[in-house]
Amino acid sequence: MKTKTVKVAIDSFGSFLGREKGCLVVRDQERKVKKYPLFENSIAEIRLSSGNTVSAGALASCAFWDINLIVTTQFGNPIAVLKRARRLKMLISREMLDVNHVINIKIDRKKDDLIFQVDLKSNK
Repeated sequence: MKTKTVKVAIDSFGSFLGREKGCLVVRDQERKVKKYPLFENSIAEIRLSSGNTVSAGALASCAFWDINLIVTTQFGNPIAVLKRARRLKMLISREMLDVNHVINIKIDRKKDDLIFQVDLKSNK
């Protein structure tokens, strides 16, 4: 198995991280493009600083390909990390629910409350 060694820094204001044809793609403000093929499995982490944008598809690809995405302030201080959930569980009505049994989760907001609608797989 190839060791992940590439660390991508997206720290120039106005850059965009997206996904396109099996690659993560970084476009800077001058529209210069840098592609990182996902199948090479070489990206260890991506640092995305404030002032840049990322697509939901790129976020999903980072999780799927086990690429840590670190969100930082414009000064480089980390404020959030997206990692792949190895074994994600949720607490619902005081019971643990294994997400392998979940088909869909819908989250709505009503005033200060979050309302979760969870669709489960049938046991049939």
